[in-house]
Amino acid sequence: MNCKSCNKCKKDCGCPQGFTTANVCATSLPVCANPDPCTETFNAACIVYMGDDIVDVGIKKGDRMDLIIQKLALIAVNPGCGLPTSACNAVVGLATTSISSSIINLSWLLVIGALNYSVEYRQVSSLTWLVNPTLGPTATSDYITGLAAATEYYIRVNAICSVGNCYSLTIKVKTKSV
Repeated sequence: MNCKSCNKCKKDCGCPQGFTTANVCATSLPVCANPDPCTETFNAACIVYMGDDIVDVGIKKGDRMDLIIQKLALIAVNPGCGLPTSACNAVVGLATTSISSSIINLSWLLVIGALNYSVEYRQVSSLTWLVNPTLGPTATSDYITGLAAATEYYIRVNAICSVGNCYSLTIKVKTKSV
């Protein structure tokens, strides 16, 4: 539904030109918490960019807003990864799919050109990153086991390419209590 042609209220929906909202996200995404385009807040996974491609930063028509935000943040902290000339793009879409007291399941989007992936994690109170076994080029999920209950962890995924590596943004996750 186009935000400018909102038919559920009599006001401009407030979406910037070039963006639309989806009533239901794709099957791999969560259902929009508030799909009404006339409300004041939106789930960023449910807003889709409909403007022209922005080649220099890898933003394309149809990209979800949450991924656009990640791409822009990654360029700020890891400038070589987001450019079209780099050998590898940064991992985007890193999210938890389930969390227990000792296991965190993760997913991310495939990076074209990645030869392998490395999931790294550490307790918030630690400075030492631990590394899961390396995953192959088509991996889009992994899990971390043996974690302490009710503990906060930093997690990131490294795309390993023929020339250089590019990390995802680091997420902070807390395991459940026993």
